Amino acid sequence: MASLDTTILTDQYSYDVAGNVEEGLTRVDSKGNAALALAKSIDVSKDGLTYTVTLRDNLKWSNGDRLTAKDFVYSWKRAVDPKTGSEYAYLMGAVSGANDIISGKSSLDSLGIKAESDTEFTVTLAQPTPYFKFLLSEPVYYPLDQKVVDKYGKQYGTSSDKTVYNGPFMFNQIKVGQEPIKLFQFMPIQTTMISRQSNLNKLISRSFQMRIQEHSFINKGNLILHSFQQLI
Repeated sequence: MASLDTTILTDQYSYDVAGNVEEGLTRVDSKGNAALALAKSIDVSKDGLTYTVTLRDNLKWSNGDRLTAKDFVYSWKRAVDPKTGSEYAYLMGAVSGANDIISGKSSLDSLGIKAESDTEFTVTLAQPTPYFKFLLSEPVYYPLDQKVVDKYGKQYGTSSDKTVYNGPFMFNQIKVGQEPIKLFQFMPIQTTMISRQSNLNKLISRSFQMRIQEHSFINKGNLILHSFQQLI
């Protein structure tokens, strides 16, 4: 797995893990709909250019920090910042100002996102984008805890202890005795469990399926195994 930094991850395996340990405003459900996740509501203006997002109450990161609208503002600006080098920054192109920022023509402050309060922010689009709610489910649109990203810098997301989580699980590494075997567990995060329509069992099943499909690979000479531990 290359990274759990949702701004820069590109490989499918990292996507699969991020889908279990991080959460966006929406999540594509089993029926192919853009269902609400971290968002309690998303209101769209009649002209399709302004999205008003209200977050669910009492959202927290796995380290106990509050998850607020500012975490989205920070994350989105980081994604379009040319200095970040996000390969999926182009997915932000629907947001007003994004393409000019990516090409170095405008400042980060021109991005069409503004925090109105801790739980509400507005997004201005460059043009009506009917599939924008689906874009919001992409990792590049996920929030980030700036305090943690600033602390670890380029090392953020490179290991389980240098990552902070907002989804239903966290990715945790444990060692087994003196053997050169590392186990990675998907551990439920009790402080950040959010209420949504999807069934927790489906997430557990997905984790097991991923373990079967990606049951082992060689990384720097070590055999990496994946396991799931239900702690609730």
